[in-house]
Amino acid sequence: MTRIHETALVHRRAEIDSDVEVGPYSVVGACVKIGKGSRIKSHVVIEGRTTLGEGNVIFQFATIGSVPQDLKYKGEPSELIIGNHNTIREFVSVNPGTTGGGMVTRVGDRNLLMMYCHIAHDCVLGNHNIIANGATLGGHVVIEDYVIVGGFALARPPGHHALPGRAMGFCLFNNVAVAARFAQRELGVGRVAILDWDVHHGNGTQDVFWNDETVFFASLHQWPFYPGSGGPGEGNATTLNVPLTAGSGDDVVLEAFTEVVLPALLGFEPELLLVSAGFDAAASDPIGELELTAEGFAALTAHALTVTERVAFVLEGGYDVQALPGLVGSVLDST
Repeated sequence: MTRIHETALVHRRAEIDSDVEVGPYSVVGACVKIGKGSRIKSHVVIEGRTTLGEGNVIFQFATIGSVPQDLKYKGEPSELIIGNHNTIREFVSVNPGTTGGGMVTRVGDRNLLMMYCHIAHDCVLGNHNIIANGATLGGHVVIEDYVIVGGFALARPPGHHALPGRAMGFCLFNNVAVAARFAQRELGVGRVAILDWDVHHGNGTQDVFWNDETVFFASLHQWPFYPGSGGPGEGNATTLNVPLTAGSGDDVVLEAFTEVVLPALLGFEPELLLVSAGFDAAASDPIGELELTAEGFAALTAHALTVTERVAFVLEGGYDVQALPGLVGSVLDST
């Protein structure tokens, strides 16, 4: 990979090849073409009228599409095009691609816009984009079909017990299973991993994907406990169950995760990780007895985020309504 050094200035109308690392702190002039598979590091400024290729990663605090100073007061168009399959990291600002009634910023298809990035006014977002929670959109932003908004789905009722043919245990539809299939069929994702840390075994999710080599399911849960599945030795090449005894607490759960579950998830090399985030494993929950703390959930989240760049959370169980907001917050604060 070619590297453009920190603090470098890339002049206007330059062409940057594919597989290039830019920055951090570099300034890329206007009218620049950036190839595929490049890594735009933190705090890089990419000025207006720029074309960004496919499969790039734009790191935190970068600024995309700032208007060149020499065009600022002339009302001339400043078009900025972002291609497909890019990952736009946290706190990136995608600015307007117009200097006064001109052309707009266009973001292509199947891009991942992560937390707290900002898409300014007069922008067009393509199809199949994922916009993580905390991201903001300015005025006159056009969003086309199949956009997923939010990296933490506060779904109710929960879903991981729901079977393909019927509801079960508070669960009507298997939310995480639907999300996995949608990602594969509509977003072009190949390999999906599902991590379930609800206190109950996700029997429905296991049943849906038992014979599917493209989806890896891993569950840490209290056992013996409802629904009675997920016991010792139950699993296959893409199904991993880790039954835990009541009262395990943070240390035991985290040890099981880091020594058993995490290596298996990393070995599967998923393109997307979906987390069935149940909080009935918390110490305060009236149903579960795994005795996890908010710090424990935060640690699980931090480890989960190392599996792949695309991670989304779906709320499962959690029946202490006073503690639930703080427990969910411990996950959000760790992402």
